[in-house]
Amino acid sequence: MRKLRQLFIPALLVSLLAAGDKPVEPLDLPEGTDLSSVPETGTMLLSANRKYFKDLSGIRASFRRRLAGIIEKADRIELLQFESTALKPEKDLPEDRRFRISPYRTNAEIKKRQTLSPGDMATVRSGLSGLLNTADDFSGGAWCHEPACGLLVYSGDRLLFRTSFCWNCGNYFLPYPDDDDGSASWVGLPGACPLEAILKSLQP
Repeated sequence: MRKLRQLFIPALLVSLLAAGDKPVEPLDLPEGTDLSSVPETGTMLLSANRKYFKDLSGIRASFRRRLAGIIEKADRIELLQFESTALKPEKDLPEDRRFRISPYRTNAEIKKRQTLSPGDMATVRSGLSGLLNTADDFSGGAWCHEPACGLLVYSGDRLLFRTSFCWNCGNYFLPYPDDDDGSASWVGLPGACPLEAILKSLQP
């Protein structure tokens, strides 16, 4: 046994030393970066930041795909129309006419709400699932938001998902698990978004 240990320990040290000789991973820098004008630590930090946000974007895309699978189980969807694009403080609106724009922590005024028919619900559910399965979040979407309409997605009495859409800015909001309590993040819409045409066709 002692002889085996004597053979094993040097072999382990050799493998650890070899692991330490791995080449440094390549930097991820914006195209055209002038390396001569930036200190080495500066380029390394810039690269680390860029890789972090790319990794985070991938993690969030995976979450959206899983959420899409949950939404496919929905059995009721409400389509909301808003009084205008103007957002209002909570105290200015009665609860039944209030829709929370979570990233702004303010509200849109509900003008009309309609529960979709089974056929329309299936179409919207499919379009929403397709949107959530889009891997690119388009850099999080624009920061402005003029809500054209909103969706409430249910399974029974359980609210699975809620959001509003801005066709001008091309974004919607989505709460990720690491968002602050009650808040959400912006997600950009693709240039050609089938869900936009679907929802516009259902509004008077």
